[in-house]
Amino acid sequence: MTDTDNSQLAASLKEAGNRLFTQKDYKAAHEQYTKAIALDPQNAILWANRSACHLALKQYLDACGDAVEATRIDPTYYKACARLATAQDALQEYLPSTLSWQGAIDAMPTENLTPVQQRQREEYTERLAEAKLRLKIKSSNIGGPDVRIYGDNEGGQPWDIAAEMVEGLRRSRTARSSAWVVNGASKLFDEGVRRMKTAKIRTNENGEPGCARIGCSCMQGEEGALSLICNAILRESRIVHLDDMDNWIMHYNRCGTFERQRHNPWLGLGPDSVKRDAPTRLAEKGWVEVRPDIDLTIRFWIIRGLLERLLDNNTRSELEYCRQALNVIEWGRNEFKDVPLDDKGEVFSDIFLRSVRNYYLKALLTAYGDSAKTAGDRREYLETALEHANLILEDLKHDEGPTEPLWIEGEEDPGYFLSFYDYCKGHAYSIKAFYHSDLAVRAGSDRAEMNRQNKEAAELYLLAAECYPTDDEDHAKYLSCALQHFRIAGALTLRNALDFMGRARQSHDVACKIWSVHPSRRGTKEEQSYQNLVNCDNALRAQLRMLPPGSVDLDAPVVNIG
Repeated sequence: MTDTDNSQLAASLKEAGNRLFTQKDYKAAHEQYTKAIALDPQNAILWANRSACHLALKQYLDACGDAVEATRIDPTYYKACARLATAQDALQEYLPSTLSWQGAIDAMPTENLTPVQQRQREEYTERLAEAKLRLKIKSSNIGGPDVRIYGDNEGGQPWDIAAEMVEGLRRSRTARSSAWVVNGASKLFDEGVRRMKTAKIRTNENGEPGCARIGCSCMQGEEGALSLICNAILRESRIVHLDDMDNWIMHYNRCGTFERQRHNPWLGLGPDSVKRDAPTRLAEKGWVEVRPDIDLTIRFWIIRGLLERLLDNNTRSELEYCRQALNVIEWGRNEFKDVPLDDKGEVFSDIFLRSVRNYYLKALLTAYGDSAKTAGDRREYLETALEHANLILEDLKHDEGPTEPLWIEGEEDPGYFLSFYDYCKGHAYSIKAFYHSDLAVRAGSDRAEMNRQNKEAAELYLLAAECYPTDDEDHAKYLSCALQHFRIAGALTLRNALDFMGRARQSHDVACKIWSVHPSRRGTKEEQSYQNLVNCDNALRAQLRMLPPGSVDLDAPVVNIG
């Protein structure tokens, strides 16, 4: 076909995409624009239109990627700048969005505007003002409680206690302890931060610093920092601690620049850009060059999402970055299934996929907790979480892990296997339990259905608890959840109530040694819930002691407890 033929067919596909977009069939419209782009890749309108599809589908990173490509082709295309700004606003990334909104305004004609253009200019100006206001609010919140509680100045933190415990655990051959998990993840995190802080700008022979721009090579430092930090997050995100937060972020940004001077990750773009460009790069440069580009892209997204949540409670960005990291991993595992893992890299391994999926579950549940919990929210978050929890459990049926851990501290010590096997399984069970608990709430007046769902939730919470060592706070939490759901379902016996409460109290006491000063233990809701359990346990046992021996049916149902 000639270029003219391609352009004509692309125009026809564009019109089809426009009709489908008007009908709100965004996936079908996306397909038409994608076909058109393949025929006419230098058409900025096609890229901007596909960006609009991504926005409608809440695929904000891909919306950014297509809008960036549209502005690269035609810097004066103000609609593309506006699409980019809209996606950045959706990610609550207001500094870049203010620049993009200003870029959209600057790209518009200054004279003889049509009525439509005049309305667009007014809208862009309003959106710019909104973004600036939100940026101001966001900046004023940095350093607030969500960051302070993750500080590292108090001592007695889980990573400190765990480091003191592991030698004794090794001597006694005690594999099931959360100290292994915490210590292993903390060591990775601390080494990653140490390497991160080595990134610096070189000076020339006159003592003048380099420019520190992407595309230059004026920075130096130790590589691997982001890989270690990301692996630590995936092993156990509760160990993340930002000592001297402003300084930490400065070093992180500097390290990011250092890595980008050496490699070419797809930052500011989305999975579609990776899928489109990676095969071409591989054909030209091979895996040695492209492997770190893909690796860094995925790790940047995961770390960026975590920081957005910690610094600004931006759960939307965390969810989107995690979702798209998972998207690229799943695509790459299929696209490069015949490529040896040593060539394509760790991010395509079974364990890495499982760990990112597990982290995605946390992001989904957090996002659901922050939502209005409508039927749409339930479909978007809980239904998706259930799907991925089932994928983790199915994966673990085929990879159950070792029957005996290695006792050399490092990659394959007990903490490694607890993190990527037992903890992933326990978290998946807890997600399924929460899903059924939510169904019970929605059962309304259907008491039989409510009881059935609560009993299912209770059994799953019990399975979740058994996956965690008794000295992990989640063991006690899920035992308590199982107790309450069995009670509500009318399926709790006196024998089970005493057993669950006794085990939960014992777990809480041993977990306190490690977790007592962690932010997860500082919430009044959690402490009040545990105190209620203690009070109920004490009261019930006191009543039993007052009754004649042999007069109590331990298998009788318990209703009034907690």
